[in-house]
Amino acid sequence: MSLSLAVNAQVFINEVVSSNASVYADEDGDYSDWIELYNSSGSVVNLNGFGLSDDTAELFKWVFPNIEIEANGFLIVFASNKNRVSPDNPLHTNFKISSSGEDIILTKPNSVIEDSVNVAALPADVSYGRQPDGSSSFYFFVQPTPLNSNSTAGYLSIASDAAYSQPSGFYNSSVTIELSTNDPNELIYFTVDGTVPTENSELYQSPISFDSTTVIRARTFAAGKIDGKVITNSYLINEPSVLPVISLSTNPENLWSDSAGIYILGPNADTSDYPYWGANFWEDWERPAHIEFFDDQQNLGFSIDAGIKIFGSWSRIYPQKSVSVFARGMYGSIEIDYNIFPDKNIDKFQSFIMRNSGQDWGRTFFRDALIHSFAEGADVDVQAYRPVLAYFNGKPMGIFNLREKMNEHYIESNHGISADEIDMIERDTTLLHGDFDHYNSLVHFLETHQLQVQANYDSIKKMIDINSFIDYLIIRYFSATSDWPWNNVKIWRPQTESGKWRWLLYDTDYGFHGG
Repeated sequence: MSLSLAVNAQVFINEVVSSNASVYADEDGDYSDWIELYNSSGSVVNLNGFGLSDDTAELFKWVFPNIEIEANGFLIVFASNKNRVSPDNPLHTNFKISSSGEDIILTKPNSVIEDSVNVAALPADVSYGRQPDGSSSFYFFVQPTPLNSNSTAGYLSIASDAAYSQPSGFYNSSVTIELSTNDPNELIYFTVDGTVPTENSELYQSPISFDSTTVIRARTFAAGKIDGKVITNSYLINEPSVLPVISLSTNPENLWSDSAGIYILGPNADTSDYPYWGANFWEDWERPAHIEFFDDQQNLGFSIDAGIKIFGSWSRIYPQKSVSVFARGMYGSIEIDYNIFPDKNIDKFQSFIMRNSGQDWGRTFFRDALIHSFAEGADVDVQAYRPVLAYFNGKPMGIFNLREKMNEHYIESNHGISADEIDMIERDTTLLHGDFDHYNSLVHFLETHQLQVQANYDSIKKMIDINSFIDYLIIRYFSATSDWPWNNVKIWRPQTESGKWRWLLYDTDYGFHGG
């Protein structure tokens, strides 16, 4: 996205990316939204005190530190909501750019608005900017150019979304779907096997009829326009279910091919060495997919492009594998705006798990969820649970357990503390967030002090949430989890002077002598 921001007609917001995928990562490795400023003058410009905002009622929502843009130079500000203002490190605003589009405003220290621009909804990997740099002409770019001149091919518009005559959902008989577009010069191509439509896919020319569960993916193309968004609809025909349903669609190669399929052994698996090290499903591969969720009343809850990974440890060897689902800007949405778990008052999620019940697979399929239910009301962090029936590219894949993912997003959703403000450790060896400093101090204190001494115990209570720890131990011992405590231990604390360690309950499939 490009804004004309002028400091004495010298500096411009030159290019903006919302929901960007793979063009420019921040220092954390995240692909955040970003805004590029360009200094068209022959002298340095200082931005100290300038405001950057997406809200006309709050022009100084984020304020620049004492930082300069070199003559004829560029500056990137990540619109990541991480709020970092050190001039010696990458800059991050305290807001993100809405995927549906919004105003971006640059304001001088004296409250005079230098420039603003309304950014349209931007597909992943597409930027909006000026060409030539600093001019009044705006274009869409399929090849963004952070910290460089906007020299790639620019487009004036994006092809419209393909429209369906019938919505996604459940049907009791055959269905006929008509596809349409706003522009008669746009062509629609579609697929029914999960692949992303290209101009080599089937051209839509007449209504599509079918009498079994089918997933249609459609996309518009037109000369002189950026390709339209892939629109995916699932039609579940004669598929009665009292459970919620997830329809996952993706290029079949993402699941089943030897070279890229995350769901199979692949060519490098050592089939003589259980659990088949070297298999594709042991790789940390993420693949794009579309997820549609229907509640137990068959209403569409959400429909989102997302990333998927195989999740879990040795449970990966089972035919039905757990899958992590991630909302990311690179796919178009940074979060799922839906209350996935009605038992919790949380309506925004960055990730969740479609779990195969871990080592309880092939037995009850709910042992872990049952044990977590015993901890409800206790002072311990537990995962919500909701069983669903899943389809991959229209094919039934059995029952999965929807679970919260116990990562930094869980802490933010359940405790209101961001990932930048926590320490999180797995077992006592793996740092997930923050640092080991406080944990090492805790361990050192325990190794060098007798807790029978009241003063020492009082000191430990300032480091550990004792009530949470006690409740955690009770549920672990009660459930007789046989692969604990040497495994499946995860703890976290707020990075504050009074922040105390808490324990996360997860992976209790070996409870009650399971396995």
